[in-house]
This record gives sequence, C-alpha cells and structure tokens, in this order.
Amino acid sequence: ESEAVVEIIVRVGGRGLEFIERCLDSLAEQTYQNLGLVLVSYQEVDGLDHLVAKYANRFVIVKRISSKPTGFRSTALWDGLRVIEADYFCNLDDDDTLQPNHISTLVNVLEENKKAYVAYSGAIQVQDEEGHYYGQPNFRGVANKEIKENRCLLFFEPFHKRRILRLENYIQSNAWLARKEVLEERDLKDPKLIVTEDMLLYLLFLRRGDFLFSWRATAEWRWRSTSKDNSMLAETCQRACGQRVLKRTQFFYEQQEVLMQEVFRSVISLIYRKFPWIKACVRTVRQLF
Repeated sequence: ESEAVVEIIVRVGGRGLEFIERCLDSLAEQTYQNLGLVLVSYQEVDGLDHLVAKYANRFVIVKRISSKPTGFRSTALWDGLRVIEADYFCNLDDDDTLQPNHISTLVNVLEENKKAYVAYSGAIQVQDEEGHYYGQPNFRGVANKEIKENRCLLFFEPFHKRRILRLENYIQSNAWLARKEVLEERDLKDPKLIVTEDMLLYLLFLRRGDFLFSWRATAEWRWRSTSKDNSMLAETCQRACGQRVLKRTQFFYEQQEVLMQEVFRSVISLIYRKFPWIKACVRTVRQLF
C-alpha cells in the first residue's frame, strides 16, 4: 500500500532565497517520501525558479501559486488552501524548519486514529543569530563549562479545546497536520487577517473534533532576536484580528453549545422515563434546598 500524499504550503516573498532554501531543505530531508509542495509567492524572489528546480525529483508534485500582496498574511495561506488535493496538508513558513521525522510522525498518529482529523507536535525555538542563548537547567554542564544553548523547548502541551476557544495559541503554525476533509467550501474565502490566521484555522478544524498531540517536539520555530524581522506585530493589531476571528466563528460554537444542551436534556428525559424514582429523588432534593 502506497503512502498517502502530504501537501505542504510554503508562503514566500518577504525574505531572501537563503531562508527559502533552508526551509525546502528541511522538507527534502523528511523521512516521509510522498510529499507535494505548494509554493505560494506574494512577491518575486530573485533566483526562486532555479532553486525550486533543485527539488524537482524530491516532490511528487510542485504547485506554484501567485498571490496578491494584500498585506494580509491570510491571503497567501488561503490561496494555498484552495489548491489542496492531497490526503493531508500542513503549513511551513519560509523562515522555519522541520525535523526529519516531523511529517512521518504526524501521519502515523492520524493513520492510527482514523476518527481524528488533526495532529500536532511540540516546537523548539531556535535562535538564528549569534549572541542569543537560553539559560537552561545545567546550563554550565557538569564540568562547570559554559554551554551556549540556542534552542528552547516551547509549546509542548497536550490538547486543551477551551484554550483554543479563548484564542490562546499553544500550537506553532508549522507544527500541525490535517486531513483534507477539514476544509469546507465555505471556509476557502480569504478572511483578510493581518495576523492570527492560524487561530482561525484551528477553530475551523475544531468542528471535526479534538486534535491529537504527538508528544514529540519536531517543529522548529526560527527566531531572530537582533534583526527582529519576525517579531510579533503590535498587541492592538493582534487584539483586533482576534476579535474578527471570534466574530467569524461564534455562531458555530454557540450552535454547538445549544445542541449539546439539547442532547443533555434528551438524555435526562430518557433516564427519567426509564427510572421514575430518580426524578422523584431529584424533586425531593430540590425542595430541601
């Protein structure tokens, strides 16, 4: 039986060719073989055509998508989502990387759990620039020699649905893998979000159920503390985009809550009919209190 196809969306245009090459190298080095590349360009990058040709024999398919430079991070991502045809898909920003077992691990999680639709891993933040290190436990080592550690474990957390509903993002944007079935036609219109586009995706994915955690840290979040070219946007922008995400999804989750209440009432009614003495006991307790 052949491997399922996994398509990876990579948005490019805002960074140099060296970042894109490092990103694509991490995909080429995946132990999972049946990969497709969806390269979405929102701005021209010199030398990109020549670079992509380097990987012609690695990917089962390469899709080149031209995206308008709208200023919304969501535009390029949604342009990529609309062309997904594979069994699974994921996202990888052009300045981030994946460890070689990332995709194979998440595919295995979903293949072993056919009723689940999304799996994710923990992440490791990596300082790209010299002079920035983390004060980890045993930082100086047993020999009391300074060890300059430029990596830090982040977002290594089991699934908490309520936290996502509160827009608490603990899943890195390149850490998840989803089945194609999570995408519905009504979801494929660009939400025009400057940031928090990944949180909107997670809320849409939730309609299919809880996510599965791999209990491995295989996604790498590359960080540049000197140049700060990948630092988060202003908090006011984050808050405004978060409100747009909540407004876009609120009715679904309100309806879901109402549905669950109706199911609960139906179950209680059935129990009362089968065991009328329980209803009598509940009535007595209410009268006492």
